[in-house]
Amino acid sequence: MFRSMIAALFIFAVMLTSTARAAEFEMISYSAQVKLQWLAAAGIPDAQLFKKLLGKPDFFNKDNLRDFERLEKVNAVYNEFCYASFIDYVRAHDYKNIYEIGCSYSPRVVALVKDGRKYAGVELAAVAMIADDLAERVLGKKYRGQFEYFDAPVTDAAAMFDAAGLMDGEICVIEQGLMIYFNREQIAEMLINVKNILKAHGGCFVTSNFSRKPYFAQIVEPLYGKDAVEPLYRRTRMLYEDVLGDPMYDDTFSSDEDAIKFLNNLGFNVKRAPLFTSEPTLYSFKGLTVEQTNALKNLAKQDYIWVLTLK
Repeated sequence: MFRSMIAALFIFAVMLTSTARAAEFEMISYSAQVKLQWLAAAGIPDAQLFKKLLGKPDFFNKDNLRDFERLEKVNAVYNEFCYASFIDYVRAHDYKNIYEIGCSYSPRVVALVKDGRKYAGVELAAVAMIADDLAERVLGKKYRGQFEYFDAPVTDAAAMFDAAGLMDGEICVIEQGLMIYFNREQIAEMLINVKNILKAHGGCFVTSNFSRKPYFAQIVEPLYGKDAVEPLYRRTRMLYEDVLGDPMYDDTFSSDEDAIKFLNNLGFNVKRAPLFTSEPTLYSFKGLTVEQTNALKNLAKQDYIWVLTLK
C-alpha cells in the first residue's frame, strides 16, 4: 500500500511537468517539504511558520503511511537534533558566514541571520526560489542583505564557488541529508568543490551523515526499544527512496576508518565533535519521559559531527 501510494504520487508529479528536469525538481521539492514537515512536527516555531507560509498539505499522514505516529516522532527528533546541533556548532565557533548545501526549506536561516551572520543556501532552482521567498517573508527587508539562495547543483563547480561570493571571511559549510544519496565518486566531486571554496575563504565543512545510522539508532532505541531500530530505519530509508526515486547508500564506507582515509586522500583533516557543546533542551523533548529525555541528552554528547578542514 505504501509503495503504491508513493508510486501514484510520483506518476502524478511527473504528469504535471513537461520535461525530465522539471520532474526532477518536483521530486526534490517533495523531499524538502517532507523535511520541513518533520521539523514542524518537532514543534520548532520557525519551522511551523515556514510550513504555514509554504501552504502545502502534509505529504504524509496517518491515513497514507502505516505506523505514521512512530515514524513521525523518530524523524521529528532526528531532524531537530541535526537542525539544532549545527546552529550550536556555528555559534560555539562563532562563524560569521554559513553556506548550507542542500538546504531544502530549512528555517535554520532565521536563527543564524538574526544572530548577525550571513547565510547562503545552495539548492536546485525550484527549491531555492521558494526557500528564498519564505526566508524573506519571515525575516523581512531588514535582513535581506544577509541571506541569499542559489541554484547551484553540487556537480556545478562554478555555481557552487560563485554562491560563496556573498561571504567575506571564513565560511562554515554545512550539509544535512543530501550526501546520503551519493556514492563515493559523487561525494568526492562535491567535496572537491567544497575544497575550492575553503581554499579561497578558509573555514570548515561539517556534516553528521558519516554517522547517520548509529546516530539514528540512538534516537529510536530510547523512544521505542532496540527491536524498533532496524524496522524504523528501513522504513524511513524507503520513504525517502520512494519520494526521490534515488537509493540511499548505507555501505558507501565500510567503517569510520575507511571514511577518514577517503577524506584524507581528498586533502582534508578530519576531527569529530559532540552534537552539542552543552546539554540541549529541544522542542521535540515535549511529552517524553524523564528516561527518554536523559537518553537523548546523553546522545547529544556523542561525537557524531564530522569537521573537515584543509590539510
